[in-house]
Amino acid sequence: MSKTQAVLLNELSQRLGDPHLTYFSPEELRTWINEGAREIARRTECLRAVSTVSVTAGTQSYSGPTDMVRIHKVEFIATGDSRSFPLEYRDQSAADIVWGTQRTITTAYAPEFWSGWGFPGSTNFTIELYPTPNTNGTLRIHYYRLPVDLAVAGNGAAGTTIDCPNGWEDVILDWAETRAELKRKDVNAYQIKDAIFKDHLMAIMDTSIRYTDAPGEITFDTQWFADESGY
Repeated sequence: MSKTQAVLLNELSQRLGDPHLTYFSPEELRTWINEGAREIARRTECLRAVSTVSVTAGTQSYSGPTDMVRIHKVEFIATGDSRSFPLEYRDQSAADIVWGTQRTITTAYAPEFWSGWGFPGSTNFTIELYPTPNTNGTLRIHYYRLPVDLAVAGNGAAGTTIDCPNGWEDVILDWAETRAELKRKDVNAYQIKDAIFKDHLMAIMDTSIRYTDAPGEITFDTQWFADESGY
């Protein structure tokens, strides 16, 4: 289980040599902890989620997840059907070629393509389906998400776990230390802490690309069987 805000706050104050928080305030340290978790998530795309959106027959556009960084894939499941249809992505310019002058056409088939417009947050990112669904259903959206920001004022979120992959919470502290050195105006210390943060960030990125070391597919090794010579 990931560490709580209170635990990270205590560890950070110890790292900074300010255990009684006489130079740094609890609010700014909690803010930096939030920022660190957010920086890790958007740079490494290590936080992943699946969101579902209800689809209404005849409606083409839907709002994407508000906490998304980027969408990985979109699937359509018609009501009463257990099958899941992966939709093919098209950029808006490429989508124009697909739908031509019939952008909102409705057919007797399930949607085949999806395109996006806008930017994540609130209802600003729109997912457009083509053809327009002729039946009710569900969109299943696999996406990379942002962490949940915790309250920085008071101790209300002290017992809440930080939204970060288990075992990587110290990288949040690396980020927070860079902010602390900026406040201290210690350029050399900032550069050292920033290099450490980026090095650890790359380690997360290398791991989160695929959370397994299993091969992606089974392949045959043509040299597996020895020939008559024994080689």
